Amino acid sequence: MPFSYSNQLSTIIGFAEQQRPESILDIGVGMGQYGFLLRTNLENINLFEIEGSNARQRSKDQWKIRIDGIEGYAGYLTAVHDYSYSRLMVGDALELLSVLEDRTYDLVIAIDILEHFYKEQGINFLKECKRVCRGSVLIA
Repeated sequence: MPFSYSNQLSTIIGFAEQQRPESILDIGVGMGQYGFLLRTNLENINLFEIEGSNARQRSKDQWKIRIDGIEGYAGYLTAVHDYSYSRLMVGDALELLSVLEDRTYDLVIAIDILEHFYKEQGINFLKECKRVCRGSVLIA
């Protein structure tokens, strides 16, 4: 399923807000709702500059938080992803995690993805999440 149940959104975003991460890895981005919510809620700057009656989106080079994503199915990707994520990687999550450097992210979230792995793969996935994270790993 490429999206989360609405009843868990505020809990997950609230947890991320408490952590105040400067770098996030969202594994299994699906439709991109966590990237979008994390981007809009965690950025320390206003995402839009008001100039008279015209509002324009700030450019990515003005963002303070790096939000990277991994998605296994490119068909889910939309303009929401282009807006929300600093970098998107498409492919097998275990393979992509294995090439990331140690302790690269302050927060790793893996929402509604663990159930897609067999037990041994799932254990390896959790180890890889922990390896690339210097802060908190949130699995739902």
